[in-house]
Amino acid sequence: ERVVDHSKPTFTVPFEIDSKQFVIQQDCEGRRRPAFDKDNNTEKDEDLTEFDSKTGAVLWDGAVVVAGVLERASTMAKSDEFRNQLNPRNKVCVELGCGCSALPGLAATALGASRVVLTDMDVIIQSNALQQNLKRNLDEDLVKDISCVSYEWGTEPLPSDMSGAQLILAADCVYDIALVEPLLHSIEMLMNESARRSSDCVALVAFDTSIGRHKAYDLFEAHAKKRFHVVELLGHQDGIMRGDLSTDAVRAYVLAKPTYQE
Repeated sequence: ERVVDHSKPTFTVPFEIDSKQFVIQQDCEGRRRPAFDKDNNTEKDEDLTEFDSKTGAVLWDGAVVVAGVLERASTMAKSDEFRNQLNPRNKVCVELGCGCSALPGLAATALGASRVVLTDMDVIIQSNALQQNLKRNLDEDLVKDISCVSYEWGTEPLPSDMSGAQLILAADCVYDIALVEPLLHSIEMLMNESARRSSDCVALVAFDTSIGRHKAYDLFEAHAKKRFHVVELLGHQDGIMRGDLSTDAVRAYVLAKPTYQE
């Protein structure tokens, strides 16, 4: 069963800590809006993928799972490996493909990250929906501390604002075969940049498989395992996922320790 209801303009994500709630505005019509075909100067009529139409317009279940994992990690015993890796407190957190909701980045900020960098395509970063979701859910002084950076996966060099990452967040970024390699390359570049600073860095990646991009999911898993040490989070067995904020359709992974090269 899906966690997020796409038929409603807003979705509320409850936190167990301090009874915090995130109210996320969705552009439900935006994700169905046909893309413009520049070659033929016409609009496309077919049922489009998120990549073809408007990416990041709505919240997907993977982002909700990531937010829940961050919250749960922040309350675990200090000796727990997941807490050490995934607790955002006092960490520099970079979210790739934040979308208009930026829920993982919002959660990291609320949980005490030292710095949060939200990245996506320029049309998302400049969108009113993203700014409204930030202002609606965070105090003004926290919003000012968030950097919003236009970034296309795979692009080198990395923007300076993205340097020093200790925790990379990527929710529902795996949906298009052509974007798997650029996404993994960006994660690896961020980790390598942190390694040059003698700083540990891991990535928390989750995606909602109910969207049905199975070739992309399989490609991600195969390529990620060649480049990283990969641990799949197994829901309640790990004690890292909240039952009310998770679904069997979401796969979640921790990526760490790529082969570092200068």
